[in-house]
Amino acid sequence: MAWADAVKADAEAVANPAELGEEITYTPHNGSPTTVRAVVRRNPEEIAGNVKRDAVEITVPNSATYGVTSITRGQDTVTLEPILGAGNETLRVVEILAHGQGWWHLRCHR
Repeated sequence: MAWADAVKADAEAVANPAELGEEITYTPHNGSPTTVRAVVRRNPEEIAGNVKRDAVEITVPNSATYGVTSITRGQDTVTLEPILGAGNETLRVVEILAHGQGWWHLRCHR
């Protein structure tokens, strides 16, 4: 197995709901909603100017099977529970924090 394939396989394994992940709905701009696996970091504070606001960071496999292969910042959305037990909300993908062979690390806002 090539290194790039191993990285993608590791990303898919970690995002597995039986491990650290959960299933969320990802809707690409002008696309159809799809269920993907993600590791969700809830409520990291973000300072925008002098205003603190809640954000959600997600890490999604760079995969056509369990994740996504492209991102449109400001247009794509995710539907998930920003606070566990409080019900689903739709958030906008506002920033690509990092990406590579195996992962997309994204910041999302209401």
